Amino acid sequence: MKKVVLSLLLALIAFSFSFGQSKDEQKIRQLEVTWSEALVKFDTITLRKIWSPEYVINNPAGKVVTGKEIIQAMKSGTRYQAYEKTIERITIIDNIAIVMGKEVLIDQPKDPKQSTARRITNIWIKKKGNWYLIARQATNI
Repeated sequence: MKKVVLSLLLALIAFSFSFGQSKDEQKIRQLEVTWSEALVKFDTITLRKIWSPEYVINNPAGKVVTGKEIIQAMKSGTRYQAYEKTIERITIIDNIAIVMGKEVLIDQPKDPKQSTARRITNIWIKKKGNWYLIARQATNI
């Protein structure tokens, strides 16, 4: 009987721990979708809300740029017709979430059949109860 009670207690603890993680993971997944949609729609207001003021990107060209520089590039014509992301793993440690996966971009000015595939890592930070994208790395494959 003690083994059954102990097993149930351990299962309950594990379930409650995974439930807390699951809530943050769901929020990160939702933010990843919102961020992707804002990128395609050129919704810089939403992007600025999602991005931390310290947001930095190691872009596929190997250059480290800021969110301001990304918005400048968008204003000068870098836009996407479509954006598809596959999240392969989300790891949450305290107030940091690491998202790994791949994405496919279709450039608007080019032939829609032309696409760019990338491996990505997005790093989110939770500040005062809200999640913000603080860093990103993308590599063309």
